[in-house]
Amino acid sequence: YNINRGFSIHLYDGHTQVGSTNVAILNNTFALPAPYVAGGHIILATPSVTNSLIANNIFYQPKNSLAINYYALTMSNVVVQNNITYQGVISAASPPAGITFAGNLDNTDPRLVSPSTHDFHLQAGSPAIDAGVSTTPTVTTDFDGIARPQGAAIDIGAFEY
Repeated sequence: YNINRGFSIHLYDGHTQVGSTNVAILNNTFALPAPYVAGGHIILATPSVTNSLIANNIFYQPKNSLAINYYALTMSNVVVQNNITYQGVISAASPPAGITFAGNLDNTDPRLVSPSTHDFHLQAGSPAIDAGVSTTPTVTTDFDGIARPQGAAIDIGAFEY
C-alpha cells in the first residue's frame, strides 16, 4: 500500500467508546511516509484493542520512524510479531501495557525490488523470505494470488518470493 494521505490502517471508534476486538493485520507491505500525519502506518486510537494480532508486515519508511502509533487506549492480549521496519522501528520505546512484541526486525532493509516505482516484491536474499509466522486466520495467497507458503515458511509482506 503506497501511502499518499493519512494512515494505512486507523482503528478509531468515532466517539462511540466501543473498542476493537479480534483485529488481524497480516502480511501487508506499507510503503513510504504519509505526508499529512504525525507518523506511522498504523494508528491504534480506539478506547481499547483486545485479542488482536499484527504480524508478517513490512513497514517501509514510516514517517517519524514509527510503524505503529498509539493514542490513549487500553490494550489486552495484543501481539505484534515478525514484522520488518525499514528506516524506523515497530513501536515507540514505551508502548501501552497489554501488547507483546516478538521477532520484529527494526531498521532492516527488506530488499524490495523497486520501491521508487512501487514494485514491492521481494528480491533474492530478502530477510522477509520464509521469515513469517503461521497465523490464524491464515493468509493463503499473496497480493498476486500466489499460494502461501512457497518455501519453508510464509514470507513477510504482501508478496511471496
